Amino acid sequence: VLFYHSTIDANSTKTIARGGDDSPNYFYSWLRGDPSSTHTNTHYQIPFKSSFKRKITQAFNGKFSHNSRANRHAVDIALPVGTTIVAARAGVVIYIKDDYAFSGRSKYFLDKANRVEVLHNDGTYAVYAHLLQGTVKVDIGDTVSVATELGKSGSSGFSTGPHLHFVIRKNNGFETVSVPFKLSDNNGQPYTPIAGNYIQANR
Repeated sequence: VLFYHSTIDANSTKTIARGGDDSPNYFYSWLRGDPSSTHTNTHYQIPFKSSFKRKITQAFNGKFSHNSRANRHAVDIALPVGTTIVAARAGVVIYIKDDYAFSGRSKYFLDKANRVEVLHNDGTYAVYAHLLQGTVKVDIGDTVSVATELGKSGSSGFSTGPHLHFVIRKNNGFETVSVPFKLSDNNGQPYTPIAGNYIQANR
């Protein structure tokens, strides 16, 4: 069995294999993010706009759903439906889903959440999930700055109520993992998000 790994740059194409009658059987898999990425910027702006404080309902290692390696360092923030979601760090939009209206707690909903994913310059990427259907404001390939509007909060997919699921991920040797991060308060001071605490947008 032969294994071949290749990294494909954003907005580009690359031929990995060509089919044919005499071609051997093969299978492929892919992951977003640069496998050589190193998380260099660990401080992020608040990823929503609101004049009110909002509660962190689940943080790192949350028992309800933050127990896989891809979500271990995720944060859930309770937000009213329609709250403006903004980029917490500059980057390039690499994935969007904006077509699902429903939510629930069964495994059926695990891959249904509407979301925007933004690639950062260190190879990591942010996921903004459970967005309201039809509200995504960006397209794949768009360059976004801090505070660029991405969409509106909702409760699509695996969700018990309207909130934002925010996580920073990286490709770790062709395994998707989440990485710890800090948010910046109104004075620009970084802090670790903790379940039960309230946060307020600093813009």
